[in-house]
Amino acid sequence: MKDLLAGYIRQHWKPLMLMTVIWILLELPAVCGYQPVFFYPLYYLTGALSGITGGGILGMIFGAVARAIIYVFFEQMIIILFFSKLPMSERLASCKTVLKDKLTGIIPYFKTLKDLISNDYAVLSAEAAGFGTAMILSRLLSGPGLFRHSFVSLVLFIQITRELSSHSGLIFSLTKMLFRKLGRKEPEKDLLAKFLSTQALAFAVTPILPIRQYAYRIGLVFLVIAAVMKVLSDRKTKQ
Repeated sequence: MKDLLAGYIRQHWKPLMLMTVIWILLELPAVCGYQPVFFYPLYYLTGALSGITGGGILGMIFGAVARAIIYVFFEQMIIILFFSKLPMSERLASCKTVLKDKLTGIIPYFKTLKDLISNDYAVLSAEAAGFGTAMILSRLLSGPGLFRHSFVSLVLFIQITRELSSHSGLIFSLTKMLFRKLGRKEPEKDLLAKFLSTQALAFAVTPILPIRQYAYRIGLVFLVIAAVMKVLSDRKTKQ
């Protein structure tokens, strides 16, 4: 794992260094109590202040994770825009193509939202668990829970919808592995898809909820609902 990380850093040190400089330049004034309004779009798109100005040690850890997620989202575009030798017009066109590819899953995802309605306890359990965990993660990754720190939630929404269209990708694979460890068997693709579908929905809506400061509590309520639905599903299976 260390060798893999070291190799990645050696290969991508230029865009990593660029983003690190941007983060530091945005963080230093904020740490000193200066957060001008015209910097808010940059705070949002870079995740620079996630965990820096609130959230304690846990916030700092998840803030670092949030910035890593945002960096991976932009990495290819950063390399093309700042480090390729293409003419500027071609760089912009390539970045547009990359971004379009990342957004490919959004429209198909919204077309399938109605499929989340179910009377199957197992499905409802997976959906409640997905929504609850994503609400908690969204709050953790955004540090103090302010909207201007929440771009990471939008990035995760985009990535999950993209992976749902192909049932493959890093998040899909990690979730599948987690399901397998918890259930000690191969998870059903439908339940896995339902879990990720409601996760995507929660990542999309939590940052804009007027009660997002209560995301931890609401998320826990959904996890309790998921546990209750799981018990009901198991009882129904045994009958």
